[in-house]
Amino acid sequence: MMRLLCKAINTWLFAMAAVQAGPVDDAAAALARRDYATAARILQPLAQDGDMQAQHALGRLFWTGAGTLQDPAEAVKWFRLAAAHGHAPSQLLIGEAYALGKGVGRNHAEALAWYRKAALQGSGQAQVAMGYAYTNGQGTAQDHAEAVRWYRMAADSEGSSKPVAQFNLGIAYQFERGVARDYAEALRWYRLSADHGFGPAQMNLGGMYAAGRGVPPDAVDALKWYRLAAERGYAMAHTAIGIAYWQGKGVPRDATRGYMWVELAAAAGDADALKVRGDMSKSLSPAQIEEARRMARICRERRFVACD
Repeated sequence: MMRLLCKAINTWLFAMAAVQAGPVDDAAAALARRDYATAARILQPLAQDGDMQAQHALGRLFWTGAGTLQDPAEAVKWFRLAAAHGHAPSQLLIGEAYALGKGVGRNHAEALAWYRKAALQGSGQAQVAMGYAYTNGQGTAQDHAEAVRWYRMAADSEGSSKPVAQFNLGIAYQFERGVARDYAEALRWYRLSADHGFGPAQMNLGGMYAAGRGVPPDAVDALKWYRLAAERGYAMAHTAIGIAYWQGKGVPRDATRGYMWVELAAAAGDADALKVRGDMSKSLSPAQIEEARRMARICRERRFVACD
């Protein structure tokens, strides 16, 4: 979170560097050493003078409590001042404030209105938020076709929202939400998202290969995608790999290693893993279970990489 905060505020710093080099350099130095209190003191007069980028950056500090006492209401105050200048990131965060009831009363219709302002300015994050609102009927009537329209916009954007939008388009085509079911098209969108390293898309892509949806069934390719999702700590992927080892699909059967992967998923709270682990334990000896748990500890220490 702090790294993201620094990145967001440094965007402002670069934008302002040409006109206010002194304060900008001082703020940049404070952020570099994570001295958020000093950064806040530097930002305050700039924000009070009406600079929308400084208003947004100061709001972010109050939003997270970095360098200030966390005060969501104060954060929203600064976001509103920046938003009055048409600042899309501030409009987005006001929408988030209303969606979460953070600093303001929860109001999904108001959240949607603010998301729309940012989305119409090209904010990919806001466009995804619009898609979620229409998908779930929050602040508006549920409308999957309208959700798809916003996801398509976000899929054409750049930044962290792009793979999320691509994933949601894959969901739409796989489960016939706002578009006709088309497994090949779902596979295409999942792959685009998965290529950005988005764990849920990697997981769903593995499922498509396992079930032969949009492609011939291929247990080896399914496992490849499950592994990529697993390396990102995606518990459902750990369960899928565990089942693959247990059944010998895509890999030689290895009951102990299968239990290891399911143990990892169960420890992360995956509901399916808890049931599968119980079923597996009936067929394993206490020694095998203990070995699987030892392997799981090592795998967790390696952050789920090179666990086979």
